[in-house]
Amino acid sequence: MVAKATIRNINSDFRQAYKKTLLVKKFDGLIPVEIKDFAYFEIENGVVSGFGFKKERYAFDQTLDKLEQQLSPSDFFRANRQFIVSRKAIEEVQNYYNRRYVLKTNPSSSELILISKTKVSILKDWLKQ
Repeated sequence: MVAKATIRNINSDFRQAYKKTLLVKKFDGLIPVEIKDFAYFEIENGVVSGFGFKKERYAFDQTLDKLEQQLSPSDFFRANRQFIVSRKAIEEVQNYYNRRYVLKTNPSSSELILISKTKVSILKDWLKQ
């Protein structure tokens, strides 16, 4: 009996379920939006927003850290403290000053999405997957 419980716990650890849909604020209610429809998430002035591929903007009541835990790491990359970016949104990775990179996305962000030199190799490995 103990062995089954242990195997079940191990399997559940490896198969973490990530969200397929997020509830976002819309006027005075909430609407479901599929994760695949988000290009990137950004925090600005303490407000977390999700930006869709059709340039929609949605507000969230949670932190970027909490949001990151709900997203599949194979589909989304935590670029820095301000941005989480969808793999599908990245059009180009450009060199930037001091061995850093900047991501060009579609739709484009109003702010530069910088990758620190400590995360450059992590980004490269992630993009190769």
